Amino acid sequence: MCDSIGDILVRLKTKNVFDLEKEKPNMLLDRSMSHIEFRKTELLEVHRFTALVKKHIPALNYLVRNPSFIPLTKEVERDDRIMGAINYKKTTQLRQRELQNRNKVVCLEIIRRQNTPENLLLAQIVFSIAMYCDKYISMEGLVESRDNILPTINNLITIRNYASQLLSTKWIKDILPEAIGLLHNSDKLFEALMIRIRLNKIPSYYVDIFNLQK
Repeated sequence: MCDSIGDILVRLKTKNVFDLEKEKPNMLLDRSMSHIEFRKTELLEVHRFTALVKKHIPALNYLVRNPSFIPLTKEVERDDRIMGAINYKKTTQLRQRELQNRNKVVCLEIIRRQNTPENLLLAQIVFSIAMYCDKYISMEGLVESRDNILPTINNLITIRNYASQLLSTKWIKDILPEAIGLLHNSDKLFEALMIRIRLNKIPSYYVDIFNLQK
């Protein structure tokens, strides 16, 4: 016996009646061809969330492991080793100004700036996934019996642990504060991402971030 509309819809999915991953899986037809409308419930939305995250795990893995970056040139004074090209003019000026530091050189080092629009969006998505899981891992208030939602809770815990691992990636940790501060500007970040794709600054597969954002 099915105890919730979510369980009914899950069973219908297994019989290929409809797809839970669609945005509006709430309209079916009976034998008389009349519409039967199922109202969305929190539990059903959580089922949809877990299905979408699982679907896009390969894309998340790839994007986190292959972050984009913008190369920048930075002048750095060094006396231990040479990194990049030497700015001879500024090195001469430095040595004339600091006679005790005759071994210093001014290097033009290339650094990777990783707070790109696509990386900021990706960090926002991973952070939001973790926050969503935290919100619903304790779901006793949604249904009378916890046993009915235990598989869903287990899915949420698995996804939460996965998101935590991604958030511990060094480059995500570095840009996460900025990404959180821009949560209300996601549309502008996505516009900037699309511009970078059109200019061939990044591969077109970065548009998958839009699917993750949904």
